[in-house]
Amino acid sequence: KDLCEVVLLLLFGWFYKRRITSKRPALPMNDGAEDFRTGVFSCCMQERGCNCFWAFFMQQVRMGDTFQASGVTSFWAPTAVFVASRIIANLMGLVPGMPAGLPTTSMFFFQAVFYARWRNALRRELSLPRNDCGDFCLYSLCAPCLAAQEANEIDRLSGVYVGCFKIEIVGQPLIAR
Repeated sequence: KDLCEVVLLLLFGWFYKRRITSKRPALPMNDGAEDFRTGVFSCCMQERGCNCFWAFFMQQVRMGDTFQASGVTSFWAPTAVFVASRIIANLMGLVPGMPAGLPTTSMFFFQAVFYARWRNALRRELSLPRNDCGDFCLYSLCAPCLAAQEANEIDRLSGVYVGCFKIEIVGQPLIAR
């Protein structure tokens, strides 16, 4: 089951990177926003729902696109963290007497450490205020929600719309003056 999930993630990631990330224009500076324009839990209330699709079904792929576009980390880094967390969770499950559910729960916290750090680097790139504790807690509870929020912000700033399998330029990138 885990191997199938990882193989699908790698295949979709390769396809997404080739079709979308490699065609994305350079990210401009922040347009003066004081925080992310969309709310954390409004990810699926967007006019165009493909970021929600990617965030909930291939979260690490969409995060890789966002973080590479902003210069925070490489496209494959979120996928590597996910795979490492799955391996660790499976190894924890082999320990005799390990409480059921603990390996999976710990996986979310393991991932949140990396994702929150990258989110704060994204905040720095966009000149937004830091929120270390809040970002860690939110990533622990609903990582896809934050992934979609970040994706919406990057897409808005770069003037693109990431469809389900293509990229569309929808306007001029926003540049701070």
